[in-house]
This record gives sequence, C-alpha cells and structure tokens, in this order.
Amino acid sequence: MDDAITELRGHHLGPIYDIVINAGADEAKITDEIRKFIDRAGAEGYPAGTVEQTESMLNQLFFNEKSRVRVIYGQDLICRSGCIQNIESQLFDERVPEKVRDRLAFSYARCCKMPFARIDMITLDLFGLKPETLYAREVILKAVNVLHARFGYEKWNDLIWRQLFGTERAKTLSPVE
Repeated sequence: MDDAITELRGHHLGPIYDIVINAGADEAKITDEIRKFIDRAGAEGYPAGTVEQTESMLNQLFFNEKSRVRVIYGQDLICRSGCIQNIESQLFDERVPEKVRDRLAFSYARCCKMPFARIDMITLDLFGLKPETLYAREVILKAVNVLHARFGYEKWNDLIWRQLFGTERAKTLSPVE
C-alpha cells in the first residue's frame, strides 16, 4: 500500500477510539468493529458517500502501516462527502424525532459550520494532539491507547459529551442510540 494521508477534523477521531477499545490489536476484530460502525452509520441515514469515505479511511488507517493522519480545522473528507447535507435535510424532517433534531441542530451550529469547533479542540486535548499537524498511524493509535488507559471502556460519545457538558447535562444531550 502507498503512503496515504487522511485529513480529519478532531472529533472524527472518535470512531478510531471506539474501534481500538473494542478490538485491541486483533485484525479480525478490527475488521468486525469497522463493519459494525459502518453498518450503524448506514442505518442512521448517513449518505452512502459518507459511509464509503469513512470505511475507506478506517481501513486505510488500521491496515496500511504507512498511513498518516493530518488533523485539520474545519471540514474534512467525512463532512464533504455528504454528512453536512444529511444533517441539513434531517433538521426540518418531521419524521425525525424532536430530540434527534435538537441534537443535530446543536451539532450543525456548534460543530459542522465552525472551523474551530469546541468539540474538536476538546478531542485534540484528550488525545494530546495538535491541530494542523501530520501524524504517523502509530502516533494516533498510541494516543488512543493512552486515552483508553485513562478512561477505561467508556464509549467515545459518552466521554466527549461529558467533557462538553458535564455528567448530568451530557445525559440529556447525548445522542440517542
């Protein structure tokens, strides 16, 4: 495989964290966790382009030893592959539960459209990474393992929402599963 660079905004490192804490270094388990994540994203209505880009990015990161990640400000390949358009369409869809629309409205206003979103800054701080920096795959995976050692098996969404809002507030705003 070639020396690939993936550009990601900070909070899009979250799925990598969940995959590592659930699968460890076992390649078969990593493949299974990637598949579960992709299936869940598809079931949640993310556009096919977003799902495909995310799957490609995760496989690249986990199975190409030469892969690197540049942590960027603003929109990355996941955002540009239809994720933002998906959120925009759901914001006004009456079939989408109100709690989900509220969360999407918050995410859209406070994250998707902001180049320096607080959620990205908190994520980078948790991982010990700097924005606009290129990291080797091993550095990203090591940062995940350090974070995992610090917080145990806490799911990424729970961890980041607690950092954003505190424990009690996170329970009312965290994504519906």
